[in-house]
Amino acid sequence: MSPKEARLKEFLIRALVTMSVMTAVGLSLRLGQWAIERATPVREGEHRLPSYFAAVGLLSGAFAGFCLGAGLVGHMSPQRDDFAAWAGLVAAFTIGGVALVAVAANWRLWLDDATLQIRNEFGQISPCIHWSEIVRVKPGLQSMCFRLSGGQVLKIPFGTPILLEVLWRAHRAGAQIDKGLLQEMRMSPKPHFD
Repeated sequence: MSPKEARLKEFLIRALVTMSVMTAVGLSLRLGQWAIERATPVREGEHRLPSYFAAVGLLSGAFAGFCLGAGLVGHMSPQRDDFAAWAGLVAAFTIGGVALVAVAANWRLWLDDATLQIRNEFGQISPCIHWSEIVRVKPGLQSMCFRLSGGQVLKIPFGTPILLEVLWRAHRAGAQIDKGLLQEMRMSPKPHFD
């Protein structure tokens, strides 16, 4: 076999392995989404975080298991210097995965023409918030922040499918909305909730 043929063969093998891994990751994410949607059905008028939050949590847990297996099966032993880093990696992915699955399983939002209510990631249900109580809306780092007339801040994570409708309802009720956010809202299709 010539060097050119060997390089081509190596390239094709790497491409096949890469495609296989990408397909396996995509299928596991979709399977995780399906499992979460089946395990936590949405009731009438209820909205939740997108199922990819839980799927990423499941994938994180699977990666923690992979790291654990690679460390135990491989040549790693507790005497080596990198044991603490390996244990930290496994712990971080495990804790992150469990946290994402727990958040996705617990967080819920209910809304109607007059009120909004949220159950947070810890299972605590907020009191019903009237749309007129929302004074100001502005984007935060990971969520949309709704400042209420009593000074409290209500946060709704980005990626929540119903977020645009919540923004329009708050705007209709007189909430002051950040200028850049208002521009984006006007460019996106207005939800039909009347």
